[in-house]
Amino acid sequence: MFYLNNLSDDILFKIIKNVSVDNPPLMTYCLKYLCKDFYNIINNNELEICQNKSDKDLMNKLYKNGNIMVYNWLYQNNIKLKNIDVIYLIKNNRLDVLEESLKYKINTNVLFNRFYLTNTDEVINNIFTIFDLVKTNASFLLYSTECGYLEICKFFIDNPKYKMYRKQIPKMLDISCEKDKLHITKYILKNHINMIDYKRIKNCLDVYGSEIYDCVDIEILSQYNHII
Repeated sequence: MFYLNNLSDDILFKIIKNVSVDNPPLMTYCLKYLCKDFYNIINNNELEICQNKSDKDLMNKLYKNGNIMVYNWLYQNNIKLKNIDVIYLIKNNRLDVLEESLKYKINTNVLFNRFYLTNTDEVINNIFTIFDLVKTNASFLLYSTECGYLEICKFFIDNPKYKMYRKQIPKMLDISCEKDKLHITKYILKNHINMIDYKRIKNCLDVYGSEIYDCVDIEILSQYNHII
C-alpha cells in the first residue's frame, strides 16, 4: 500500500469519513491495517463513527475472541454497549470485556440500570430464561447464572458501587438449583445467606443434600426448624 503512505492526512481523513459514514464501526477500525498513516490516525483520533450499522459475522467474532483493544477503540469513539451486546458477551464468558467497559460511563449506564431489573413477585417467582431476557432486557445477572458463569455473576452483584442486582440473589439461587449450577449455589449460600429465606434453603438441601452442608452454618440451619 505504498501509494496510501504518500497521501496527505486530509485525504486520509476523508477516506476514513467516507468509510465510516455508512458502514459498521469495525470496517473503519480495519482500515488501520492498510498502512501506518491510517493506523496512526485511527488510533489517535476520535472519529465520527456510524452508530446504527453492524456486521453480524464480525460482531460474533468480536464477542468470542476479540482483542480488548478493539473494544477500547469502540468505547473511545462513543460506540457504547447495547443490551444485546451484553447478552452475547455473557454467553461467550467475556468477563474481561465487561470489566474493561466499566471505565466508560456510557457502558455503566447500560450494565447497571435498575430499570432493567424485574422485581415484581410475578416475575421473581417464575422461571427466567434467555428468551425472556431478549424480550424484556430484564436481568443480566439471571442470564449469567443460567449460563453458569460465577465470575460474571460476581461482577454484577459484588460491585461496591452498583448494588441494584443484589435484590435478585434469591431468584439467582432458584436458577442455580434448577440448572444444576452447584458452584453458584455454594457461592450464594456462603456469601449471601442472609438474603435467603427458609423455603429456598430447604429447596437447596432437597436438590443437593450433603453437598452443601459445608456452605451453611449449623446455627443458621437450626433456625430453619432443624431442616437437616
